[in-house]
Amino acid sequence: MITNITRGHIDLDVDGRTIRLQGEGFHRGPLDFLVITAQITRWNDGAEVTDGERAVILNDLRASAAARGLVVEVE
Repeated sequence: MITNITRGHIDLDVDGRTIRLQGEGFHRGPLDFLVITAQITRWNDGAEVTDGERAVILNDLRASAAARGLVVEVE
């Protein structure tokens, strides 16, 4: 679930763990936020993100963004 969103990052809570997703937010246009997958490497607690966890993170991000009416692109 998205807990915070700014122009430079999205904070996400995934099953009680938090991660800050770096990217770029846009004020106008068809896209609200761009997230770079290659930058999803560590949880906020410092633990490395596994490939399986990365998939869960991105699925949670997409679902949470859709629930808020946000368009998020992942590169």
